[in-house]
Amino acid sequence: MIHHHPSDESILDYANGSLGRTLALALGAHLDGCAQCCRTLFLAEAVGGALLETEAPAELDVGAFSSVLSRLGAPIAEAAAPPQAGIAMALPANLQHQRIGARRWLAPGIWIRPVLKDPAEGTRVYLLGAAPGKALPRHGHSGVEMTQVLTGEFYDGGTRYGPGDFLEAGSDDEHALMVGANEECVCVIASRGVPLGLPGLLMRLLA
Repeated sequence: MIHHHPSDESILDYANGSLGRTLALALGAHLDGCAQCCRTLFLAEAVGGALLETEAPAELDVGAFSSVLSRLGAPIAEAAAPPQAGIAMALPANLQHQRIGARRWLAPGIWIRPVLKDPAEGTRVYLLGAAPGKALPRHGHSGVEMTQVLTGEFYDGGTRYGPGDFLEAGSDDEHALMVGANEECVCVIASRGVPLGLPGLLMRLLA
């Protein structure tokens, strides 16, 4: 059962396309398995559609129709999913066609695999794995950070986050995370900027 969800504001940003492609990957991974948030997304899209209907129609470019017609006969190339070597787990649907980078060790028992980086937005998304019982150093954030738990569990203070749970942290948040004792915890994390302190320094070097 999923206990922790993204904010309604983030789902609205996802619906209207203003969240950005990297942060959208983490939130989309949550939507892949959360019926509750999918209903919120459906409502946000319906509201957005209703608002669009109240807007005055926009003029099309003169050559727009002919440009579409010229593309109708072009063959459609089917992109094969990139190989995901070394990932012994089922990824959410929206990550299955992303190229996952090589595993790099941030510290003993803690690894990172880069997925996507957008220098223009100052955002990045990556997989982070930590061995059972590992503690991640206390850190703050230079911007929003979205974490979706794929496998295992971790604790933020007295709050448990298990498979399917979503943690949304901002620049005012500081925490130290502890992985559960029974199995490795793997998360997909998207952030604007990098964590503050030593974790951020290592990420700049490795991701």
